[in-house]
Amino acid sequence: MEPMASPTQKAPKQNNTQLSKHRLVDLTLEEDIETKGTPLQTTTSQLSQQNRPKKRQKRISNPHYTQQKSVHWTNEEINFYNPTAPASKLIPNQHMTNHMFPNNYTPTNPPIFPPAPIPQPILAPFSTNPFFNQQQNIFNAGTQNQFLQNQNPFLHPPYLSEPLNNKPNLFKQNNTRRGQNRYPCKKRKLKSRRVIQRRAKRYKKMSAIEAEKPLLQSSYHTKQYCLKNFGFIADPTLSLQRNFNQIIKTSNIQPLQPSNLTFHNLCKNIKLPSDTRKLLDLNLKYCLSKNNFNQNINKILLQMAYSIRTKFYDINHESTDYEKQIYTKKKNWNPPPASNQIEDKLTENGMALKLQQTLLNLKNSFRNLNNLTTAQLKTLNLLKQNKNLLIKPTDKSLGPSVLDTCTYIKQVLNEHLLSKDYKQLSATEAKNLLDKAKTTLQKLIIDNQNLLSKAEFTYFKRNMYEFKRIPIFYGLPKVHKSPVTLRPVVSGSNSFLGIFSTWLDFKMKDLLPHVKSFVKNSTSVITELKSLHIPKEALIFTANATSMYTNIDARLGIACIRDFINTHKEQLPENFPTNLFLQVLIIVMKFNVFTFANTYWLQIAGTAMGTPTACSYATVSFGHYENNTILKEFNQNLLYHKRYIDDVIGIWLPPRQNKTLTWNNFKKCLNGWGTLRWSIEEPSLSTHFLDLNINII
Repeated sequence: MEPMASPTQKAPKQNNTQLSKHRLVDLTLEEDIETKGTPLQTTTSQLSQQNRPKKRQKRISNPHYTQQKSVHWTNEEINFYNPTAPASKLIPNQHMTNHMFPNNYTPTNPPIFPPAPIPQPILAPFSTNPFFNQQQNIFNAGTQNQFLQNQNPFLHPPYLSEPLNNKPNLFKQNNTRRGQNRYPCKKRKLKSRRVIQRRAKRYKKMSAIEAEKPLLQSSYHTKQYCLKNFGFIADPTLSLQRNFNQIIKTSNIQPLQPSNLTFHNLCKNIKLPSDTRKLLDLNLKYCLSKNNFNQNINKILLQMAYSIRTKFYDINHESTDYEKQIYTKKKNWNPPPASNQIEDKLTENGMALKLQQTLLNLKNSFRNLNNLTTAQLKTLNLLKQNKNLLIKPTDKSLGPSVLDTCTYIKQVLNEHLLSKDYKQLSATEAKNLLDKAKTTLQKLIIDNQNLLSKAEFTYFKRNMYEFKRIPIFYGLPKVHKSPVTLRPVVSGSNSFLGIFSTWLDFKMKDLLPHVKSFVKNSTSVITELKSLHIPKEALIFTANATSMYTNIDARLGIACIRDFINTHKEQLPENFPTNLFLQVLIIVMKFNVFTFANTYWLQIAGTAMGTPTACSYATVSFGHYENNTILKEFNQNLLYHKRYIDDVIGIWLPPRQNKTLTWNNFKKCLNGWGTLRWSIEEPSLSTHFLDLNINII
């Protein structure tokens, strides 16, 4: 054996292939230490022979940690957890050497290490191990920092399940089968195959739970969103009907009520019940349900059979006296029975529905199914009993409003009925006017029945001999304006003049296509604008009529329609009843009698309010003026000109000279028909028409 070299002696020269870049200390756990050409050489003869095992024991590898065969110290830092990682300049200190060298072993020539701080090991290889990811309670921030400060990272790796500082006798040298341990390291416990299998099974189970976490979280958030916005959660495995029935039976009905609506309190002198807002926030179209299931199903079954038999009759019998707009069901008429197969199904379904209804009545006989709360029901009864309050819808459907009855009546009289456009009548005068109009119209239909089609004559025959009510006047609060005013409305449904006004509107369909500015809806506007070639200098404008119906004089309007019919007589159908049409139109416009608060009134100016033909009448009457005057005079400047009742849209082509003068002449011409006036927007590159935002690019 060669003698040990002293610290002052130089190491002998060796080949470059056998020398390392730095001084090396090789401490082998079980084999002899032989380092050729290094300053420190330790052989097996210097170690105690009695501690050698007689037979080497087979090692069992841990699947989560592989102990290195040897540890190399240089003046570069060794990463104890990832030996393949790049090293940095750092040397172990005395704290580590005291643990690494046994008490009975002192090297004759120990290496000289400069002082250095305790290295901070890299935990990435262990933190990425899926097994240790499950042990989050051990590797939290506080425990990890305490573990790194108090323990040697090489001797006590972080895969241990508990901190080692809780076991003070862990490093005591114990006598084992091999004798006294050469190094003070905990004896590694051998793990059986069953333990490994259990650990693998546990890891597989935990992995499955982790994989299901995102799905469970997404499902939870979806359920919370449905409960918040809709008030219930549907079961996708059930049908729509079963979901509906289950939700109605089990859910609390109060969260299903709409809560994003509002009402307008226009009462100044009367205090409303405390829960009025909770009730009227539901809107006036909220459907109230009955208290229980005890209802007669026979009426519903008869209605269903009537509809099915009528449909079967219409399919198998082509009718020449049917027009959808003017069709009226014959009173006391029942359709004949359908085919045997349909009748058998009706009987079978009727019996099944009756049985199901009986079961529901027994099951829910003591259950309250009202969709209003107790406070809402109490408020509803209080409002119904209070005659000084009036509940009305608002203009533009902005929610219900509550008004003081006296204030509402005074406002209607002052703003509308006491003006020059209306005349108050006594009950006798109103009755005489209505009887005169009824007699005249019935005679006209009988005398001119040869000019009517079968469907038209059938329509008059089924309606003009029935009792009809007098039209009713009311006002809608304009809550979007300040101060709040009332929009006048006349309800003429189921009135005697309403029958003939509906027929006039039906015949107006033959006249509307000949109005050059007529447009059906906003979709037609989009289609027509896309087909245009718009020059660069073009500008767009809109105009809105001010109170169009009341500012169209009846005489002027009827005269324009008479001229319009005569102008387009060749384009109209051959059997168009011109005289009958004009006579009926005159009576409808001049005999508009209605009632308000037990008083009777006659409209003496403007278009008859509440009549079904008012829109078509205004479109055709002003359309005649547009065809003959506006479009002819400004044909070169109007690339596009359309009108939907009282809203106009146009594309203006400014002339090269006198641009302002030409535009002013156009506005003057537009306002030159009777007393009707228009609010005209100045031409620009963008505008708003109906529900469209239009820009010229």
